[in-house]
Amino acid sequence: MADLVEEVLAGRHGPDPAHVVATSVFWVHHGTRLAGGTTTYRNQYLLVRVGAAFGACAFEAGEVDPQVCADASGRPLDTLLRSGTPALRTAALDAHLGAARPHRDAASTTVVLPAGTPEVRARARDAAVAGLLDVAPGSRVGLIGVVNPLVAAIRERGAEPLPCDLNLRTTQWGDPVTPDMAGSSTSPTPSWPPA
Repeated sequence: MADLVEEVLAGRHGPDPAHVVATSVFWVHHGTRLAGGTTTYRNQYLLVRVGAAFGACAFEAGEVDPQVCADASGRPLDTLLRSGTPALRTAALDAHLGAARPHRDAASTTVVLPAGTPEVRARARDAAVAGLLDVAPGSRVGLIGVVNPLVAAIRERGAEPLPCDLNLRTTQWGDPVTPDMAGSSTSPTPSWPPA
């Protein structure tokens, strides 16, 4: 990421960030528990608005002080990219790149989710995400940040998810989750189908 930040600061990806303002910096904290689940996901995101684009970065509890919202709003983007917390620098970079190269202008495929409950929509969303994988049966797929419907969707494609998450120890089906994918001496061995 450091190389990309240096390229952005040099003006190689959009306008000079010294002349771009983060008009709004805010955070979102929410909890989610899908029906039938036993885990409440507590998610926190720091967001930065640049023009019509929003950039975001998830962060762990205690990593970001709420005062950052007041301190960083209205500041030049280069200041945030050089001296912010890791979450703020990442959100600022995401916002800058989103403003310089809007997603709406990229070649993409639209996926329309069905109406319905969060569980129905999550399964459809994660099936679409897993459908982007070009994997052979038995392939192993690292999953950084456990989302149970995505674990199921990866398995339905015939691949073996390797779940990694700082806050969870097992998936919905009791599969072990490692907190450190790179440093794990043993890879988790999920069982499927669930009992």
